[in-house]
Amino acid sequence: PEETGETNNDCYEELRSLITNRGLKILHQNVNGLLSKMNAIRLLLDSQNKNIHIFGIIESKLDLSISDTEIRIDGYTCVRYDRKN
Repeated sequence: PEETGETNNDCYEELRSLITNRGLKILHQNVNGLLSKMNAIRLLLDSQNKNIHIFGIIESKLDLSISDTEIRIDGYTCVRYDRKN
């Protein structure tokens, strides 16, 4: 894996702090085609005041033809595992 600015220990400490101090909030959605649902997803997250710490998506139908920029959500980091054709 590529090195990032944070070490795994930094990530674990941040996660531990969230759980201990504020509670960890996770939202998981089956979207069946992410691009067509991006506006609705952004509205949903905005309505929660970005209070969701982890937002997991399945059945996104993403592949290499769709860039991270197209699915960017302010305040969140995109981690992808695209389908293989």
